[in-house]
Amino acid sequence: MEAKLEGRIQQAEAKLQGRIQQVETKLEARIQQVETKLEERIQQVETKLEGQIQEVKNRLESLRQEVKAEINTAFNKTMLLFTLIGVALAPLSLLR
Repeated sequence: MEAKLEGRIQQAEAKLQGRIQQVETKLEARIQQVETKLEERIQQVETKLEGQIQEVKNRLESLRQEVKAEINTAFNKTMLLFTLIGVALAPLSLLR
């Protein structure tokens, strides 16, 4: 009777070991799938972020060029104004 029970226990253990192995194999496959999907998703996000970073860089460069042009225009207008003031003051200094 004891030997019979021990035999059944060993059979149950063997079946359980087989099932455990199957479950581990399935879980490993699913984990691999999830890792692959996550890696793909991370790559997509990195690509998208790189594109957005480049777009921001381009916008900043464009704004820098605009500001540079505005500063040059303001400087030129200021120089012109000073020249006109100088031209206007020259006759006044001659009249003194």
